This record gives sequence, C-alpha cells and structure tokens, in this order.
Amino acid sequence: MAVNPGIADPNKISIGAELNLPAAATATSTRHAAKTAVSTIKVRKGDTLWSLAKSNLGRASAWPCLAAANPSIANPNRVYESQELTVPLTCKP
Repeated sequence: MAVNPGIADPNKISIGAELNLPAAATATSTRHAAKTAVSTIKVRKGDTLWSLAKSNLGRASAWPCLAAANPSIANPNRVYESQELTVPLTCKP
C-alpha cells in the first residue's frame, strides 16, 4: 500500500483508478516474460524435429518439447519445407 497511499481499502478499488506498481513487481514480470519468450524458425528441406531440437534447443532429445510448442503438427515424423515452427526459449529435460 506504500506505493498507493490514496487507496484506503485494497478490497474496494474503483474502476478507472490508477495504480502504482512497486519496482519489484515490474522486474518479476520482465523475468517471467524472458522465461516464456519464443522464437520462430522456418523448416528447410531435410529438417526433422530431432535435428531442429538439437540445433535450436541444444539437444535432440528435446524434440517432444518442440512438438508440444507446435500443436499444428499432426505427425511429429513429418515437418514440411517452409513450415514455420515456434521454438520455446527453454525446455525442461
């Protein structure tokens, strides 16, 4: 409440009220966004989820994570040239 001294009761905040967030909350949000950041790659001829996981995530065994990040892939054994895939920043082993 120190950053919002004008709010007497935190359970009753009026619509349109301006709130100030403490600096720690902003840093936490930034860290969370960095952890969930993603990039995209374009599949080239001969690519497989196995090879793409190895080159983009550091280990081929992360291919299920790559498949999970791309629900449009009906069959993980088939990716197509020019297909755009989402690559999560990290995958848990």
